[in-house]
Amino acid sequence: MKTWIIVLIGVAILGTFPIVCAQKLYPATHPPQDAIKREKIETFRIAFYTEKLNLTPREAQEFWPVYNAYKKAIDQKTRQGRSYHEEVLDFSKMSDQEAMARVDNAIKQVQEISALTQKFYANLKQILSPQKILIFFETDRSFKRVLLKKLEEYKSPGK
Repeated sequence: MKTWIIVLIGVAILGTFPIVCAQKLYPATHPPQDAIKREKIETFRIAFYTEKLNLTPREAQEFWPVYNAYKKAIDQKTRQGRSYHEEVLDFSKMSDQEAMARVDNAIKQVQEISALTQKFYANLKQILSPQKILIFFETDRSFKRVLLKKLEEYKSPGK
């Protein structure tokens, strides 16, 4: 009887071994969930902006590369700022000099983001009409609200 139990336990362990190994050996075949979520958000963003802006084919061809470059630069600046501020959790233990350096860095980051935004809107003026630029402002704000609402619904499906 004991040998049968040992054999069954051994078979169960050996039966799960390929499943565990496959997860470690082939991670590239299953993209991470974060990447899938980001891809879905980007797909939703493109559809949302395209619908709201009603871009002509020429406008779309010029708009998307400019917008994607701007978005990538802003995301990079935001990530840099976030990682810089995550280094120290207790700001009260900083010297005045260190604190002032962080304040100066935060102001510099805001200025860099502002410069990127100004450059982006200067490029938009060459691509879109003033009315479509105003629609873009509203679409950008509206997209953020809609996305937050969808994320809240996703997190609380019982409602």
